[in-house]
Amino acid sequence: VTNIAKLEACLKKLEALPLLIYDAEDESVVNNFSVEETAAGGCEWTGTISTIQDEEGSWIKFHMETCGSQSGIYTPYSLSGVDLTNYDYVVFRIKGGGNEARFRIIREGFAAGGSPWVWYNRDGITEIVVPVSQFVSDAHPLFIMVAGLTAGTDIYMGSFYAYGAGTVQRMIDALPESDRVTESDLAAVEEAEKYYGYLSEEAKALVDTEKLDACLEKLKGPEG
Repeated sequence: VTNIAKLEACLKKLEALPLLIYDAEDESVVNNFSVEETAAGGCEWTGTISTIQDEEGSWIKFHMETCGSQSGIYTPYSLSGVDLTNYDYVVFRIKGGGNEARFRIIREGFAAGGSPWVWYNRDGITEIVVPVSQFVSDAHPLFIMVAGLTAGTDIYMGSFYAYGAGTVQRMIDALPESDRVTESDLAAVEEAEKYYGYLSEEAKALVDTEKLDACLEKLKGPEG
């Protein structure tokens, strides 16, 4: 066998549990963010950062008192000590902001780099998926940018989780067998399908979807 190292790497990916990067229930999480006092493409802002809980979960709350010409926040995002080797993407949950609210991850000093802008629904919760390739550690710190906002508004970000082949495989394995799946399981089946869809093609190749496919066919028919 000549590909032992590659096989071991695949096994580690399949062993990876969902990785909690930031827990919005932990009040100390706000220390990983700050109000950026200098201009960054018109995204300088003033305000406060805190944590809250509501009926939809726990959140990091950014309250914008003033904002720059691009109407957004630009805040450092620390990944010190976080190992994303066996993960494929990070999921952010976000809500609030203005009519043109949009989100991205960017490295300091790289205006053309980072993840694409993602417009999100300010009236509900939006899941934003960013590939881990955007989080590779280097000498330049990462920043969260949220633009298209309005002074006096609040932005909420939930706990951040990293997912990979192993985490999705566990979601699929937890589903009932197709001969016992019912409409009450539909939400869990659709969630597994959604998170599988976020994976890279390389990560998808590591996941056994036989049970997921059977459950989808039972609940939704052959066309899914």
